[in-house]
Amino acid sequence: MDSSGIYNSSIRRFTDEGVDVILKSAEKLIEPETIEEITLLRAQPFSAENFLETKESILSGNIDFDNTDYTSTSDILLFYQVKTSEGKYYAIAHRDPFELYFNEAIIWYNQLTGKIEGKNGNQVLYTRNNKHE
Repeated sequence: MDSSGIYNSSIRRFTDEGVDVILKSAEKLIEPETIEEITLLRAQPFSAENFLETKESILSGNIDFDNTDYTSTSDILLFYQVKTSEGKYYAIAHRDPFELYFNEAIIWYNQLTGKIEGKNGNQVLYTRNNKHE
């Protein structure tokens, strides 16, 4: 277990506490009762270069899900996709989403034209019917 308690590095999955933080932040941007699914797109150390590169790959629909690097909670950049009950998809980027002021850490939010399908699969963090997968 990562020392933060939000990511279990031995199984490479976010804990229930980590998923709850991500869900609460998505609910600040998207009508809470419409959120159907949250999928991790990428987690990586924050840098302006990482942010711009990943943002462009998301917008082009050419993201590689295999590039997840979550080794600490120190200045992490997290991208995730939200699917709504209306069939809309959104991408959200957070810098340090697990810090005390995570709501202020949203650095990018965009409605997508459709679902992003990664080259190497994806990690579903939340579904309405099956809270944490």
